[in-house]
Amino acid sequence: MRQKPVVINGWSLYAHPAFKEYMRKLAIAVRKIKERNPDNWERSNIVSLYKAIVRSCLVEIPNDPADSRYRQGNTLGKSYKHWFRTKPASRHRLFFRYDRKSRIVAYAWINGPKQLRTAGSKRDPYVVFAKLLERGEIPDSWDALIKSCDSITENDSDWRQGQK
Repeated sequence: MRQKPVVINGWSLYAHPAFKEYMRKLAIAVRKIKERNPDNWERSNIVSLYKAIVRSCLVEIPNDPADSRYRQGNTLGKSYKHWFRTKPASRHRLFFRYDRKSRIVAYAWINGPKQLRTAGSKRDPYVVFAKLLERGEIPDSWDALIKSCDSITENDSDWRQGQK
């Protein structure tokens, strides 16, 4: 049975396993940086990226997931206009969907360092994400996406660490 999700501004938050795994690995990297360099750990680019993603997921997007700044237009193609994205860092894209009726936000995927935003590149996050959708690795239908997602919970220490 799924744990109760955290609710922020009335929005229940969920994450696809691909996104949760990326965040878990990023949180481990942040902890290692903090252990190795306790005085200056917050100056690391990895730490800054992690905090920016957490802020996007737990503060900015739940404030208004329908905000026009999250629309990606036709960048993924006309058949994927129902997907939204935010830019937590200059060349990173976090893809998500929301459902106003159920008040749910589902975070699906964020590009890693090997898929930084470079228009026209095979590794561009829009190209990579569209392929994940086409292959069904990330479900495109709302029902299938929600079934594949896990709750983001109050006890999820990796997420809470990023708010400190």
